[in-house]
Amino acid sequence: MADEKLTKFLGKWKLDRTENWDAYMTAVGVPWAIRLMAKQSKPEMTVMHHDDDGAVTLKLASLMKTIINHFKFGEEYDEDMPSGVTLRSLVVWEGEKMMQTQKSPDGTESKVIREIIDDEFVTTLFVKDVVAKRIFKRM
Repeated sequence: MADEKLTKFLGKWKLDRTENWDAYMTAVGVPWAIRLMAKQSKPEMTVMHHDDDGAVTLKLASLMKTIINHFKFGEEYDEDMPSGVTLRSLVVWEGEKMMQTQKSPDGTESKVIREIIDDEFVTTLFVKDVVAKRIFKRM
C-alpha cells in the first residue's frame, strides 16, 4: 500500500504550463525540430504504485512519444531517455518531495524535484546552470 506522501502524487495529470522548457531541452541536447514539437505538446502523466514490489511507475504520454520511468525509492536504476541515452538514476524522499538525481554516461549530473503545490504536480528540473518547471493539473 502506498504511503500517505506518495498517495498525493498518484493518478492522472495533464501538463498545464512550463517555465524555461526550451532552455532545458537545449541544455540536454534535444534537437531543434523535436524541441519545437515538444513545446506544443500537452502530455498526460500517470503515477502508479505497485503494491506487490513497492515500485512506482511514472508514465508520460504525448502524441510524440510515451516515456515510462519505473523505480523503487532508494534504489539506483537505469533510465532510458527519449534521446537514446541511458542515465543512472536514484529517487528518494526529502520531506514531501520526490528528489531524483541523474548521471549521464558523459558525467553530466542533473536533478529533478517532484512536489505537490496547491493541488498542482510541479516538476522542477536542473541541469548545468538551467532550471525549468513543468506544472501539471489533476485530470
